[in-house]
Amino acid sequence: MTPMETLVPADSLDDVYKTLSPLPLTTGPQLDAFYTNLEGVRGESLVDRLKLDLIRAHGGLHFKAFLMGHQGVGKSTELRRLEREMQSKYKIVRINAVRDFNPGNIKPYDILLVMLMSLAGHPEIRQPSGELIDEIWRWFAAEQTITTRRTAQTASAEAGIGVEAGSLWASLLKVFGRLKGEIQIAAERKTEIVEYRLSKLSDLLSLLNRFFEESTAAMKQQGHEWLFIGEDFDRLLDPGLPHQLFVDYGNMFAELNIHFIFTIPVSLGYSAHGRLRFPVRLIPDTPVYTSMHEPHQEGRRAVREVLKRRMSDGLFEPGQKERLIVASGGRLRTLFDLVRDAADRALLAKPARARISEADADAAVNQLRLRYTRRLGDSLTGTEDLTWEDKARKLLDVYGRDAEASAPDAVCHALLGAGAIQEFNGAGRYGVHPIVVDILKLQGKLSSDAPGGTS
Repeated sequence: MTPMETLVPADSLDDVYKTLSPLPLTTGPQLDAFYTNLEGVRGESLVDRLKLDLIRAHGGLHFKAFLMGHQGVGKSTELRRLEREMQSKYKIVRINAVRDFNPGNIKPYDILLVMLMSLAGHPEIRQPSGELIDEIWRWFAAEQTITTRRTAQTASAEAGIGVEAGSLWASLLKVFGRLKGEIQIAAERKTEIVEYRLSKLSDLLSLLNRFFEESTAAMKQQGHEWLFIGEDFDRLLDPGLPHQLFVDYGNMFAELNIHFIFTIPVSLGYSAHGRLRFPVRLIPDTPVYTSMHEPHQEGRRAVREVLKRRMSDGLFEPGQKERLIVASGGRLRTLFDLVRDAADRALLAKPARARISEADADAAVNQLRLRYTRRLGDSLTGTEDLTWEDKARKLLDVYGRDAEASAPDAVCHALLGAGAIQEFNGAGRYGVHPIVVDILKLQGKLSSDAPGGTS
């Protein structure tokens, strides 16, 4: 049985992996079974805000926005909720940075090509006009001419494309099929292809906009418009790629005549190195501590409800469920990882008893703390020349509620991007992740009895 096929809470540690999948909730039954609304403790309703934006944009100017939040906060699940809420007005086309591209080697034109191919393959799409098909085909045929040094006719014949083999539209769909493989897998591109596509980027953009216009005209007869959702662009392997795509080539996205929402890394949303062209919507973290470092009862209660929907309370020894909730910093994916880790340790150590003990929780939390320690010690925080002392000083200022601690400087941005600093309530309240509070205590930068942390 694959994860998420079980829609009832796990009643044994053997079944925990089935309900604590890190994958987003993608279907109506999954949302009904497992979704818990955290908006009350996060401070604002992302879905309601986006619904308002999209309702206003329907039939008018195109809505374009970025969505950010720390990994595992639930961005994809909230976007699935949005889709369900807006199905009477919008048809959703999804593209995914990890699934549809090589996440370490995305070119700006790749996004346009994948949008074109995704729309062309949509079950409700109508074949575009013959004139547009001809022009799209000429764009690809010219590329073939450049890369093979032959005529377009010869390249077409060798590709098995022609009237005899079917319509030009069917032939283009075959070309798209081969192109998908290149975009998803290729680590390196032929120089000629890269140069051609970049030089003809404006032509490709024009063709894509015409395709949008033709297909949207047909959809509007049914009261629908297209909405592209680009997911996992916060998981690209090269940390410089999001900036290149969405800042350096921001004008390209500005000229797209389509509604879209793209996820971006927190580090880009807070970056001081270039202004994004479109509004950024934030999913804040769920607090487990108040600003005074006291237990945030509402936040913890909301996260407990998430776990209750997925596994029996009886699978934890007293106090261990709360311990793991606090250690997660309220982030659901982190929480699921911690609980699965602790559950596996319990099964291996004492399968007959099969409850998560203090030792199991300790081991899982220690592993998470080690990962954060390594992350804070290297350049993954976004700025290579930051020292640990720079980071620690900022963390202590945030912990101590210094009024200037959340100033938009490089250190704060880097720590937000690394998840060491959390943002709550959509109104700019910041806090230090409980695991990082532990690290500050272990290094003597906070006293061992300072409030907060995982103990």
